[in-house]
Order: sequence, then structure tokens, then C-alpha cells
Amino acid sequence: MFKTFRQSFAVKCTSRANAFLFALKQIPLIKKLIPQEAYSARGVKGFAMVVIGLWEFSITFLTKAFYLGLVLGSTLLISEAYDEPSGKGCVFLHMLLFLTATGGLINTKFLDSSKLGYNIVNLLRMDAKQYTLSSFFYHQLRYLIGWLPFSLLFGRLCELPVWLCLLLPFAVVGSKLLGARFALFAEKRFGIVQDEKGATLWVMIYLILMFSAAIFLPIIRMPLPSAVSAGILLAMIPLGILCIRPILQFDSYNYKTLTRRLQLNAMNQMNDAKLNLKRNAEKNISTDPSVTSSRSGFEFLNELFIKRHSKILWSATEKISAVLLVLLAAALLFVLRAPKSHETVNSLLMTKLPMIWLILYALNRGTSFTQACFMNCDHSLLTYPFYKKPGAILRLFRIRLREISKINAVPAAIIGFGAALLLFLTGGTENPLNYAVLIVAPIAVSMFFSLHYLMLYYLFQPYTSGTEMKGGAYSLITAGTYFVCYMLMQVQLPTLMFGLMCILFCLCYCLIAYALVYKFAPKTFKLRS
Repeated sequence: MFKTFRQSFAVKCTSRANAFLFALKQIPLIKKLIPQEAYSARGVKGFAMVVIGLWEFSITFLTKAFYLGLVLGSTLLISEAYDEPSGKGCVFLHMLLFLTATGGLINTKFLDSSKLGYNIVNLLRMDAKQYTLSSFFYHQLRYLIGWLPFSLLFGRLCELPVWLCLLLPFAVVGSKLLGARFALFAEKRFGIVQDEKGATLWVMIYLILMFSAAIFLPIIRMPLPSAVSAGILLAMIPLGILCIRPILQFDSYNYKTLTRRLQLNAMNQMNDAKLNLKRNAEKNISTDPSVTSSRSGFEFLNELFIKRHSKILWSATEKISAVLLVLLAAALLFVLRAPKSHETVNSLLMTKLPMIWLILYALNRGTSFTQACFMNCDHSLLTYPFYKKPGAILRLFRIRLREISKINAVPAAIIGFGAALLLFLTGGTENPLNYAVLIVAPIAVSMFFSLHYLMLYYLFQPYTSGTEMKGGAYSLITAGTYFVCYMLMQVQLPTLMFGLMCILFCLCYCLIAYALVYKFAPKTFKLRS
């Protein structure tokens, strides 16, 4: 089994290293420094391997820190309304129990349905059972290593005993073993192969129930007692140990059959998803001949595009806005029913404005907007020389920026006005400018993301004619954007100062983006092969 793991791990690292080198070769200033022979050069490949290894090591801890940090933050916020001093530990264990039960079903890392896994099992002919088990137990070891320091740190902050904090990672691994055993049972008993990357109706219902129980029961002060939550979590350890034997005894033929079915289903679903995406896009495009415009030039082109593609461009924003309104209503209900939380909520609103960058990064529709523009407009018009002239590019860029800003501004405005209202209900502020900053800053940040993604689209144009994303530089920059947004969460500045800095930065970024698009887009805004 160890030999199979070593070989499969080497294949994965090589594949990721090649992808890393490919991404570097897409960056204009670097691609000339990396020759085609770099893919086979030991030194360059070794460097890429080191980068991949460091990333693998870092992600083991970063994801666990972020996950448990969210649980701890929610715990501290909700437990402010509790009279009992042990409220923090009770809420923390309650949330951890239901979230662990959720992860045990949808995030076991048991069966690999990826294209790389398909190549390893079916093309390289590695033993499916040994590959599945070695990869599964490797991920469980990563869970243990990644969880131990943070379960101890965050558990102690919630006043849990040390012995319980040390056992929580083993409970998490136990839930994964139970999930793997359930997957084998479901396949053998009912012939159901559950792909973790996809979700059936029953899985979605289960997720909704688990998440609702994890969040809303503590809000209405009905969490499970600490002893009950801890007892169920600890029971997962021996139950998980009992699952190891049937997992190991499941015969190799069935593992191969199960893995192959899952991988083929995943590949078929991927192909079907592409076809369905195209069909749904065509269905959502209006072909009504009465849809027209009284404008001229690029304004005419843009207005027709927006009117005929309004369902594609606005549907996600409407859903996001509806969810935000529900969350805002829940937050308002919480602060009205829990006066003791006012001081904490007020303090968070006055010091945690930097979190808005990561939130709006996740909510912005820049990628979907540019993909719609390319798929339904640009991939045809880019064949004409007039469409790539600097003046034409800048005019259409400005028009599209106005439209995408409208789409992104709606969720940002809900967040901004909601934050200002929460600030008012939890004690307010002596400086009225704080209300204005809380409203304007999210809208300004949404404007930045609108501009940022549209600028990247014009400078790197990452899509092929099949709307597949192939731009390595585009992917690296968007990943870097996420990293910067995440790091901004660590900034500790008053809301007024940070908000004014955000607004000023966004205004300056507009000028820089306009200059870059005007200078470089005529050369970079083109069709990819």
C-alpha cells in the first residue's frame, strides 16, 4: 500500500508541478524566462515540487485554522447572550458536533472522482483498492495533524478541558471513517455511489438540516448540553475504529468497480454540465424581436446585450440579495432579543470593516459577467479589427464597467445599510460619519472588484472558444486577490479610517485600470486557441 501511495503521490505532485509551470508561462513578464524544456529539467521541476510541497503543508494548517476560527467567532458572538459562564463551551461543542456530522458525509476524501484519479487507476493501472485506501488514510493523518494545535488553542479559549481538546481531532477522523463505511454500505446495499463533489436531493436536505441545527439552535438558546455534544463526538472515535476493518476487507474488485463508476459518472456529469450550461444559457437569452434600443454605437450593442441576457446576469445577484436579506433579518432579530450582545456587535462593526473585502470577494459576479460577455458576444466580435481599436475598447470597457457595477452594488448596498442599521440598534456611534462609511465603503469595494475583474478580462482574456478558462496569469492573479483579501482580515483599524482609505484606494485604482486597459488591451484582448 505504501508503494502505491508513493507512486500515486509522485504522479499528483508531478501533475501539479506541470500545472504550476504552465501557469507561470502564461505571465507575460515570466513566460520568456521559462523554456519549453523546463517541464523535463530536474532543477526547474524540483523547484516546482518544493513549491507544491510547501503549499500542501501550509494548506493542512491554514484550512483548519480558518474553519475553527469561524466556529470560534460564531461561538463568541452567540454566547454573549447567555447568562451561564459555560455558554461558550456549550455553543462551541454544539456547533462542532453538527458541522462534524456534516463533514463526515460530504468531505471524507474517500473516493477520488477527479480526472487525475481516473488516470491513475485506469490509465496507469494502479490497484484501485490500495490507491483509495492509501489516499484516504493519508488525508486522515493530515486531518489529525492540522486539527490538533487549533482544537487545543480554540478549545481552551472556550474553556474546554485539555483532554477533550486533544480528543476532538480523533472524533473528526472517526466521522470520516463512518462516512466512508456508509458510502460502501450504500453502494453494496442500494447500488448508490455518492460523489462528494455533487449532491443529491436527500444530501441537500441533510446539509440544510445540519447547518440550521448548528446555527439557529444556539441563537434561540437551545443548544445541546455540553455533556451530550461531547459524548456524541467522543462516541465517533470507537465507532470509527470499528469501521476500519470492513473498509479494509472490502475486496479489490468492488473497489475498482466503485471507483470506476464514480469517476465515469463524474466525467459524464462534467460533460453534461457543460452542455446544460450552454443549453440553459440559450434558454435564458431572450430572442424576442421586440427587444431593441434607441441608442447607437456601443451603447446600442450593450443595451441589447443586457436586455437579452438579463436572466443570466442578474439571477445570481437576486438570489444572493435574498439570502443577505434573510441573514440581515436574523441578525436584527438576534440583537433585539439579546441586549447583552449589543456591546460585542457594536465593537465588531467599529473594528472589523476589513472583513468586507473577503465577503465581497466571494459575492462579486465578475467572473460570470465576463464569461457571459465572451460566450455570447466577444468570441464573435473579436474576429473584427474595429473591435480591438484602443478607443473602441475603452468605450465598451467603460460601458460594461457601469453594468457590472450595478450588479455587484446591490449585495454591497444591502450589507452596507444593514451594517449601519445594526450599528444604530446596538448603541450607535458618536461620529455620524461612521454610518456613511459603513454604507459607502462596501459599495466602493464592490466597485473595485467590478473594475478589477473586468480589467483582468481585457488584459489577459483567459477563455478559449469553448469558454474554458486557460489563462494561467488570470488564475494566479485572482488567487493572489483572495490572499490579499484574507490578509486584510487581520488589519485592526477603526471603521472610519479604514473605510476612507478603501474609498480613496478604489478611486485611484480606477485611474490605473483605465490607463492599463487603454495601453495594453489592444494587444492582449484576443481569441485564445
